[in-house]
Amino acid sequence: MLLAACGGSAQPDDAAIVADFHSRQSNVEVTADGTVARLLPDRTSSTGTHEQFIIKLSSGDVTVEVEHNISIAPRVPVALDDHVIVHGEYVWNAQGGLIHFTHHDPKGTHEGGYVQDNGTSPTTIPREPTRPVISRTTARPTTERSAGVRPHRRRR
Repeated sequence: MLLAACGGSAQPDDAAIVADFHSRQSNVEVTADGTVARLLPDRTSSTGTHEQFIIKLSSGDVTVEVEHNISIAPRVPVALDDHVIVHGEYVWNAQGGLIHFTHHDPKGTHEGGYVQDNGTSPTTIPREPTRPVISRTTARPTTERSAGVRPHRRRR
């Protein structure tokens, strides 16, 4: 079953995520392909309640935590050993990193993400951010800096 808040089907690129981990890159839009290795308890913060689980990437020996905001999007009924494809923003940490923004962004500052569970196709219409997504090769417009938009990069 797929529960996707938003986003199209980007092609998974685990090798890029492994490279981001080794080079300590953060704020990169990624699509991961992996297997649920561990379920974690929900975590509540100022941004909402997050469903949390750890995936082992299909390529490379890296695990990544997924933080899916269930205050914005429906819970994904993942179970141990489920095959998942996750699209969102990667943030480096020493344990392998995490992927968040796996849902639409109500503020429109991020590309819509998703969690695909056990191969079901996305069922929602992708929504793009209201502000341009910055790629690794595009400079950030000054107007976005003054608006307080966090820098992030997109990988397709």
